[in-house]
Amino acid sequence: MKHYTLNRIILGVAALYAVLIVTGIVVGPLTSSDEQPTEQAEEIEYTPGFEESAEEIATPHAGVGGVPADEPSVEGIIVSEDTGEPLAGVTVVAESDESGEILTTTGSDGRFQLKGIDDDVTVSFSLNGYATTEATLGPDDDHEIALGYPVLEGRISSVIGSPLRGATIAVGDTYTRSVENGVFELPHEGDASEIIVKAAGHETTVIPIDEFDGGIFLEPQEVSAVYIPASIVADPDEFASVLDSIDEAGLTGVVIDLKDHLGQVHYDSGVELAQEIEALAGTFDVDAVLDELESRDLYAIGRISTFEDPTLAEARPDLAIQDNLNDDLWRTWQGRAWANPLDSDVQAYNVALIAEAAGLGFDEIHLASAQFPEHGLVHRADYGQATSASLREQTISGFLDDAYAAIAGTESVLSASIFAMSLWEETNDVTGQDLQSMAERIDYINPLLYPSHFATGSLGVERPGEHPYMMVSRSLESGVEILPRHLTGKIRPWLQDFSYGLGIDYGAEEVREQIEAAESTVTSGWFLWNPDGKYNWDAHEPADEDEEDEEDDE
Repeated sequence: MKHYTLNRIILGVAALYAVLIVTGIVVGPLTSSDEQPTEQAEEIEYTPGFEESAEEIATPHAGVGGVPADEPSVEGIIVSEDTGEPLAGVTVVAESDESGEILTTTGSDGRFQLKGIDDDVTVSFSLNGYATTEATLGPDDDHEIALGYPVLEGRISSVIGSPLRGATIAVGDTYTRSVENGVFELPHEGDASEIIVKAAGHETTVIPIDEFDGGIFLEPQEVSAVYIPASIVADPDEFASVLDSIDEAGLTGVVIDLKDHLGQVHYDSGVELAQEIEALAGTFDVDAVLDELESRDLYAIGRISTFEDPTLAEARPDLAIQDNLNDDLWRTWQGRAWANPLDSDVQAYNVALIAEAAGLGFDEIHLASAQFPEHGLVHRADYGQATSASLREQTISGFLDDAYAAIAGTESVLSASIFAMSLWEETNDVTGQDLQSMAERIDYINPLLYPSHFATGSLGVERPGEHPYMMVSRSLESGVEILPRHLTGKIRPWLQDFSYGLGIDYGAEEVREQIEAAESTVTSGWFLWNPDGKYNWDAHEPADEDEEDEEDDE
């Protein structure tokens, strides 16, 4: 009986335990869901590589896996303004009050990101070959920045190694000038194909833009030229004879009139106003002349008389200087009327001729009478408004700026005559010519250094024309002292090869002395003037030993 009862108790306990086990499996834990995680820890705990995959999933932007969200940043893309394509390698710099300078570089997709910036900040973008750009950017937007036209940066030097300040660097229609140490920076259109470089005393140089490596070296050049009047240029035989003499004398260039002091245009110009006022004289075939000069390797200089222009003044009195005492045009002592330098149409007419000459292929365009008149009753000259020394100087400087801009992108250089006294007194209040102002604006200045034209008593001598070496030498030395050093090489004087006034006749010796004086000073060559084109060619032959001995004795 006892055994039977005990067995029943054991079976009952076992049955109850079985029920509890089944209930736990089917129903689940008796604890609430708030007390247990919903995911099975065993699966997470034993997943291979969990640490690595968690780092990849928990990106700064996701803010998961216990990793904080990214710090605020300024970001965007840099593209070319010209093509719209992304630009790689752009240096991006921002100045942050808290973090100081923050710098990054764009990748191949042109994108950038500057971290740690939570407010508007000024950011600069720079890339070699493009203009540096600044923009104020905030952290909220995805910015797009376009870099402007490419920028050329480099240095101009002579082949001997000295840097050239004041050289002109032109690409297309834009140009600049080199500064200290020959350094320059020039924004330009993206489709330009070549760089044109000009510097006083050096050959004009043209460089394909895709071959530019930052350094440009120029060959020295000195020009020794003579003036040939249009009447000789028009006669093929006489012109050839003069050119033969130039070759034999070892000279390098010629100056011919394109528009002379009477206002006659000696070639078939396409400038409309020249045609309207019947200024075209049709004296010579300019293309044939240039071909002949090129075949002889001679430097071609086209001379244009600017404001001394009786043809324009007589045909268009509204463009001429008026006489304030009578109802007539103002005239010089020789009876020649002048065009009004203040008139914008007069300036534009001359600029058009200058640009045309450069397009024809002249190596240099030389301006005569780029000034207000001084020979005549100038107190009676009526320009349509009150003038002053300052206004006259500003007018001439502004005209030269426009003239230079018209040909800066060509291979032609620009020069202008200036009175000899400008080498002693920098500014001529009557003419508006200022030595330094003109030298800063054009490639060469050409003082009219004719010894016999100096006034009696100049430099303490009774007859200046009898002292050709001294008058030229001391005048040039004075000009060199007045001008800043980087402008002195722009001096290229006109010298006298004709007889005038009291004193000695000019022959080979007097011409040679002037040339020696010019070449002993810092100049870029010289021009000889004879209004009839008749020169002392033997002045360019070596002096006889007897003459040299006499000079040494002196």
